[in-house]
Amino acid sequence: MEILTVGVVGAAVASSFLYAIWPLVRPPEGAEDLLAGANGRETREQEVSRLLMERDQAYKGIVDLEFDRQMGKLSDEDFAQMMASARAHALAVLRRLEARGVEEGAVPVQLSEREAGREAGRLAEAAPETEEEEAEDAAEPALDERLEEEILAYRAVKPPEAAPAPKPAPRPKPAAASPAAQAPGAVRFCPSCGAKAGEGHNFCAACGFKLR
Repeated sequence: MEILTVGVVGAAVASSFLYAIWPLVRPPEGAEDLLAGANGRETREQEVSRLLMERDQAYKGIVDLEFDRQMGKLSDEDFAQMMASARAHALAVLRRLEARGVEEGAVPVQLSEREAGREAGRLAEAAPETEEEEAEDAAEPALDERLEEEILAYRAVKPPEAAPAPKPAPRPKPAAASPAAQAPGAVRFCPSCGAKAGEGHNFCAACGFKLR
C-alpha cells in the first residue's frame, strides 16, 4: 500500500513539473511554417543562381562559335546548325529567368558564383512561383532582341584572347666576299675581321673564318 502511495505521489509531482516547464520548451507557433518557407526560398535562390550561370555559359558558347567561324574552323553548314542549337538553348534559359522575375538588365552577365547567389536571393523574395513554360508565346520577338543585346554586352566584357608570342628575329648571315676579292691575283680580305688573306688560303689566319 505504501509503494502504491509513493508511486501515485511521484506521478503527480512529475506531471506538475512537466506542466510547469512545458511553455518554456515547446516550439513557438508558426515555427514549422517559417522553416518550410525558408527552405523553399533557398531552393528558388539556388535555381535562379544556376540559371544565371547557365545563361552566361550559353552566351560564351555563342561568342565562341562566331570566333571559330571567323578563324575558319567551322563550315557554314556546321556553323548554322550549331548556332541554331545554341540560340535555342539561350532563349530557353531566358524564358525560365523571366518566369522567375529576372527582367532585362536586372542581373549583369558574367557574375561570380557568390555574386549570382546574392543577387538570386534578392530576386527570389519578389519572384512569383510560376511553372516553367517552354512553349513559344507572344513575347518571342522581345526575347530575341534581349538575347542579341545581352550577347553584345557579353562581348564587351569578355576578356581578350592572349596574344601569340613574338617569333625570334632571324640571325644575320655573314657577308659573302665581293667578286673583286675572289678574282685571281686580287688582294683578299677576311669578310669577318677585315684582315688580309693570301690567295691560296682557305681560312683567315687572324680569326679562322672560312674563306672558301
